[in-house]
Amino acid sequence: YNAYNIWRENSSFNRDIGELEKIKHFFKKQGLFYIDYADALYEDGRKKEAIQILEVGKIHTSNPTLYMKLGRYYDEGVNDVKKAELAYKQASFSIPYKFYPKYRLLKMYERNNLKNKSYAIAKEIIAMPIKVNSEALQNMKNHANRIVKDYHNKSTSNN
Repeated sequence: YNAYNIWRENSSFNRDIGELEKIKHFFKKQGLFYIDYADALYEDGRKKEAIQILEVGKIHTSNPTLYMKLGRYYDEGVNDVKKAELAYKQASFSIPYKFYPKYRLLKMYERNNLKNKSYAIAKEIIAMPIKVNSEALQNMKNHANRIVKDYHNKSTSNN
């Protein structure tokens, strides 16, 4: 009970890594704990440790949030495009109707100048049906449309 309360107190802002490290043995099979613990490590600059924690967490949960964070940490934290791509794709496969995993993948491809992959994922985003419209979704769709348009413009100007 006390360990759970410590986790709850440290699962948002102002995480105390020391407190989380003291209680981690209580939550060895709690996938969500791994996410919170990894977040604390990542925010503290311990990026590789955060990735290791999430890799262990994959054994205990298939939560798409874990894969989204793993993708972000591999992408932005250690610049491992291949592993980030796998993590984002796993999140996307877990929740195929969600735009955000594909959009993060698109942004990563763009940052790494992977034009063909950017184009392919942008087309997937454009083709996805919108279930609940929002400004964020419209922005993602608009961005994907720009990628496709730019790709076609560059392809036709090179011919």
